[in-house]
Amino acid sequence: APLRYGDAVDIETDVVHIGSSSCTLRYRFVREDGRTPVAVIKHTCVLCDLEGPTKIPIPKDVLAILKANFSESEAEVPARKKSS
Repeated sequence: APLRYGDAVDIETDVVHIGSSSCTLRYRFVREDGRTPVAVIKHTCVLCDLEGPTKIPIPKDVLAILKANFSESEAEVPARKKSS
């Protein structure tokens, strides 16, 4: 069932890809019961030099945090069954 206004949801965040200048974060929305997945969002971040449109390497301190939260699991939310 879809989420409705007022429903409680937990958002689990992990890192699913780490490149030299980018990373991909995954947000899994799970009902408060902890068992019912609702949605998954993936978003890719690219580090850029603020002086120009060039990508830069991920700093070592940030890389350490990303690696600490890395997940090899590609588990997603199962597809919704179509009602007949």
